[in-house]
Amino acid sequence: MTVTDRAQHPEKRYCRRKVEMMKKMKNSLPYLVVAMFGLAVAPAANAGQFLIDFAGTGPNSAGAAPGWDAINNLVQNIGVPITDINGTDTDVTITAIDDSFNPNNTASPNNTPTYDGFLVPVEAVNDYLFKVVDQGGTTARMRIDNLDPGEYTITVFEGRTSDAAQFGIIWVGDNSGSNEPGSENTGSFAHSSGTVAVNIAAGDVLWYKHLEDGSGGISGMIINPVIPEPSSVVLLALGALAGCGLLRRRQRS
Repeated sequence: MTVTDRAQHPEKRYCRRKVEMMKKMKNSLPYLVVAMFGLAVAPAANAGQFLIDFAGTGPNSAGAAPGWDAINNLVQNIGVPITDINGTDTDVTITAIDDSFNPNNTASPNNTPTYDGFLVPVEAVNDYLFKVVDQGGTTARMRIDNLDPGEYTITVFEGRTSDAAQFGIIWVGDNSGSNEPGSENTGSFAHSSGTVAVNIAAGDVLWYKHLEDGSGGISGMIINPVIPEPSSVVLLALGALAGCGLLRRRQRS
């Protein structure tokens, strides 16, 4: 093409540039798919999974549950370190606020239930921590600090079979316990469990408030990061791949 031809046909130069740009976009799409997948699963992959056995090997306990964080008791305002099941997240602590908690093992169920997909050892359900000042109508909080940002399900359970009911409140707030719901949100987890979904941002604190009724307590807690549904990740990838196919068709036409 001569200089005159190029001057007279600028649309051809535009088309060539457009084709080159589309080729670059097409070549980059596989990397985009990988990046989208990484963004979707990275928070859950980094977040720790914690299994807490309240009472552990303390007095009147049923012993420590194998593979679980065993906490013999909680002394008010004294943080206790817990470690995720892979042993990598070691900066998380749990602290009793407002009152202490001591162990007991009344009316043990001697079973191994499954809560939130986890088989709970008999040692975890056969004992519990109770609020030291166990007058009905009183409350005491626990705070869990330094959890990685992400979505979690928080499950609390109590094995004691003679407890008529046990309620609590689970929420995410700041250091002072802001955003607390106005009423219980676990449902009764006496000889059962209750699960609440939360979303934790950087610097947030996970809170649990024990609503004392004069009987029983809390046997354990499961802190479980939510893994994105495979279908949602696949849909993202398919959308990107569909865009790649569209670019190819446009390039050929």
